Amino acid sequence: MTSSFTAEPSPRRRRLVWLMASLSALALLTSAVLAFYVLPREHRVSSAAIDRMELAIHTEELFVKQAAVQREFLLTGDVASLDEFDGLEREFVTAVDGLRRSLPPDEGSKYDTAIAAYEAFLSDHSKVVAAARAGNHEEAVALGLGQAKRSWVAAETRFHGLHEDVAADARRELDTNATRST
Repeated sequence: MTSSFTAEPSPRRRRLVWLMASLSALALLTSAVLAFYVLPREHRVSSAAIDRMELAIHTEELFVKQAAVQREFLLTGDVASLDEFDGLEREFVTAVDGLRRSLPPDEGSKYDTAIAAYEAFLSDHSKVVAAARAGNHEEAVALGLGQAKRSWVAAETRFHGLHEDVAADARRELDTNATRST
């Protein structure tokens, strides 16, 4: 009795086996590329977008705190609040530099006008402090509520607009990544 299992497979069957093996290997390779390259890249992009949004919010919070500390100084005359202002200034500058570095090169230059407005605010703040230290409290308050406030509003308006742009860009990036991964 002869067994049909010992016979040589037909060429057609052999090609079919090779085709199935090749397709399985291709599917495995595609899954590996997707799992180890595409999805992690999209996660990194999404993570970077979220980081930019958080940094933009943080810089705005620092800027608002600086204005509050300046008002506190004008109300109380407490020189210790000036140290807090200086610390917030350093943190703000570091945060803005980080935010600029996280943006594409052509977008980082958008911050130049906002930085110039912020520097005008710092200049006005120095005048407020100088007047207060010289004992001219009324002049310090007038500067703080006048020119210093106007320069703060100008800088805050510019930074807020830029931060809204960063948030909108990040949301678009996140939406794009969500669409790609579905």
